[in-house]
Amino acid sequence: MLKHKLVRLGPAVARARRDRQDRLSVRRVTDQERGAENAVPGRRGREWTQALTLANRELEIGNSELEAFSLSVSHELRTPLQEIIWCVDMYAADHAGTSTGDDQRLLNLIRQSAERMHQLIDDQLRLSRLSRQQFATASVSMESITRKIAARLRFQEPHRSIELVIQPLPDCIGDPSFLEQVLLNLLSNAFKFTAGREPALIEVGTFDLDGQLVYFVRDNGVGFDMRCAQEIFEVFRRLHAVEQFKGTGVGLWIVDRIVKAHGGVVWAEAEPERGATFYFTIPQPQCERMHASTG
Repeated sequence: MLKHKLVRLGPAVARARRDRQDRLSVRRVTDQERGAENAVPGRRGREWTQALTLANRELEIGNSELEAFSLSVSHELRTPLQEIIWCVDMYAADHAGTSTGDDQRLLNLIRQSAERMHQLIDDQLRLSRLSRQQFATASVSMESITRKIAARLRFQEPHRSIELVIQPLPDCIGDPSFLEQVLLNLLSNAFKFTAGREPALIEVGTFDLDGQLVYFVRDNGVGFDMRCAQEIFEVFRRLHAVEQFKGTGVGLWIVDRIVKAHGGVVWAEAEPERGATFYFTIPQPQCERMHASTG
């Protein structure tokens, strides 16, 4: 089935790539370009507008075809990976009493590699959905979302010793699902990178910075070298080996992109083996304090 889809989508992908190469210099018509168009008399201006409109339409079609191809391949690859994991588990169960240590290491390697590929595909789908999702505006209960996420993460690791402090968090005006994704990614990282700490210390709160409300998520985990502080927000960028901590390096890139879509900024401070703090802003007038007395 995958081969059939690749053959069917092949010409569309090739055409989309040619369109992209041919139209690299073409941008969407902005107000400034429209003003320039009005300065071009009559027929010449109309031809220029028609050419730009056509180029934009072709570029959108090409991007849509490339996205459809990417989604199709991503979905089709999930099934064989799931089958690989299932076969490994079945083989391990059937030969539990006879397999050697080398057998177990090889089976674990196959399973871990398949799981990592599966996670990469899931992240690819998440990135695609993020690029297509419409931005909404509503009142967002940051504290309620944070507590819900924290409860879910605690439930997944009931045996860990975790001291979690959630300060009163002001509501925000923004996209509810996007901001929930920001908090989920930051809290998931805090839980992940405090593994082995007894106890793990995680704090979520806010403070005022020159009249700007700043949210933060702080932990006492493994931290990182501040020379890598900007790199961690690059897509698929990892600072720790997969053997130490699972992940694909997409979460913080998504955080950065969502915060910037709200007009804010995100940054981090950390020290190796002494934890990390991630900060982000949702600028005024979008953000409003719930507790004026804390200002």
